[in-house]
Amino acid sequence: MQPLATIMPLLAEAPWVEVEFSVTGLVVLGVLCGYGLMVEPWLGVRFFKGFRRASLDPAQQRWPWFAGLIGMQVLALLVIGGLVWQWPELTTNSIGLRWGNLQSPIVLGILGGAIATFIWTSILLIRSPDEADMPLIGDTAFLVPRTPQERLWVGAIALGAGTSEELLYRGLLPALVVGVGVPVAVAATIQAALFGLAHRYQGWQGVGYTALLGLLLGILVVSTGSLLVPIFLHVMIDLRLVLMSQNL
Repeated sequence: MQPLATIMPLLAEAPWVEVEFSVTGLVVLGVLCGYGLMVEPWLGVRFFKGFRRASLDPAQQRWPWFAGLIGMQVLALLVIGGLVWQWPELTTNSIGLRWGNLQSPIVLGILGGAIATFIWTSILLIRSPDEADMPLIGDTAFLVPRTPQERLWVGAIALGAGTSEELLYRGLLPALVVGVGVPVAVAATIQAALFGLAHRYQGWQGVGYTALLGLLLGILVVSTGSLLVPIFLHVMIDLRLVLMSQNL
């Protein structure tokens, strides 16, 4: 009983518990799950297949692909913002846009470790002259910027992905899952699985890695009651690509 007594207060911190059951929530959840299971993996594979093909030619202009990614991120933010604005049961607090318990030693330790890891990884990337030495997980080498202009594109994409994906997978989706009566722990697992499938374009190794990352970020939301730290960490992880460019 002692482990359960320790876990229960953490589950109560989850912002998702504020969303109550509604028919609207059930319908939106069904649409999101259907999209996450069938549409997003297929769409991502097709989109990034074309992106990879364009990346094979060093002279190929890749800004339309970067712009397409940013467009999808903006669309996701507009949809989430529209739902929060129009739906009284869904608030910014319920999807984690609040301070929560960010002053805890655990959170400060995680942030310190993340910053130290980012600095250490940055030093390794700057010192590495060989693209083969880049610490990539999954098939994502084609996303590495080639020019200073592409660095700006990738930086914008990192900010957009860190914000839109966290709001969707660690904010809106689990809030709706909990709202239909599913336990918080199960909701955290569901969002992690769908987050991994959304990265099917990275190969199955990328799916496993991002699913694990999604689970860890979900646990962080539950334990702090806030989405702010996961957004920050997600952006930092994606910003590594900005450093993975040689001879710019």
